Amino acid sequence: MEPTPPPAVPAEHPLIFSGTGGEYFRIWIVNLLLTIVTLGIYGAWAKVRRLRYFYGHTTLAGSSFEYHAQAKQILIGRLIALALILPYYLLQYWLPLWSLAFLVLLMAALPFIIVRSQRFHLRMSSWRNVRFNYVGTYGAAAAAYLGWGLLTVLSIGLLAPYADLRRQRLKIAFSRFGGVPFEYGARPGRFYVAYLVALGVGLLAIVAFVGLMGVVMALIFAVGHTGKPGGLAASLQHVFKDPGNFGKKAGLVAGVGLFYLAYFVVLFLPYAIVKARTTNESLCSTTLRAHRLKSTLGGMALWGILVSNLLLVIVTLGLFAPWAHVRLLRYQLQHTSLLASGSLDDFINEPQVQTGAAAQELSDFMDLDFGL
Repeated sequence: MEPTPPPAVPAEHPLIFSGTGGEYFRIWIVNLLLTIVTLGIYGAWAKVRRLRYFYGHTTLAGSSFEYHAQAKQILIGRLIALALILPYYLLQYWLPLWSLAFLVLLMAALPFIIVRSQRFHLRMSSWRNVRFNYVGTYGAAAAAYLGWGLLTVLSIGLLAPYADLRRQRLKIAFSRFGGVPFEYGARPGRFYVAYLVALGVGLLAIVAFVGLMGVVMALIFAVGHTGKPGGLAASLQHVFKDPGNFGKKAGLVAGVGLFYLAYFVVLFLPYAIVKARTTNESLCSTTLRAHRLKSTLGGMALWGILVSNLLLVIVTLGLFAPWAHVRLLRYQLQHTSLLASGSLDDFINEPQVQTGAAAQELSDFMDLDFGL
């Protein structure tokens, strides 16, 4: 009897992003100027240009992704979304109590927005001419976002990691490629570990932040106090009104800058740890037939990119934004790959049903991100 041959080692195909900050800056600045000149109308064409650039420069196993939505679809979707969201802002200004009722209606519509948005986004995406798809239900979306959101509040946050897992499952387990479903098997324990690690690091960061804040306050008091009547506030006002005192002004500005820098360090560090660990768990637990995904993001590395991006965007008055976007995307893709067991050419397209872009644009208005 012949021995059973060992299973074949999966071939690893990393995601590769070939775009550059300089290239994207030219697209970004033209998009920005034309959107301003056209009072926002060009924004739909700007979105299509932007997504086609990022899709076209992202390759897997030698083939790039494609984005198929048309600008007219996006524009119509935006007009519909604007017509739906505008009453809320008008009521918020004229009839605040009625705006709360309208907000409740929007929250009730959240599952519909989530499902339709994800469906449009994936149906407009393809790889090797094979389309993605999304078959999530409104009931599943309501349970993941509204149901588990409420349970998280009632549990004083103790169910937050599991609620996060349920939302990740909603995005992945209902996604399809060429009609083949993605399987999602993330473990709740890994999500809880991610949140606990982030909590511990966050507490240490808060202690450091409080200590630094004490130093900053002492610096402000030492630099700003002049012995004038009215206390420290009057002394600070005197320092900034005086045409001299350049050294004191610089010291005060440096103190305030240190305060905000420490604030964003505290804000981003726990977020980066949770984001990296839960993304790794979610993707490494995702399979497509015999193929599976792999993710090796690092929390500290992601945190460093987020903080440095923020500082550079502030220093350059926003002009670094395209490079910041490219830096973050390149890091995420460099640490994501597909472990293929067999051929990647045996997927075929399934029949597609046309879907509108209104829900996706409404989710953009509400600053919601449901993308993979």
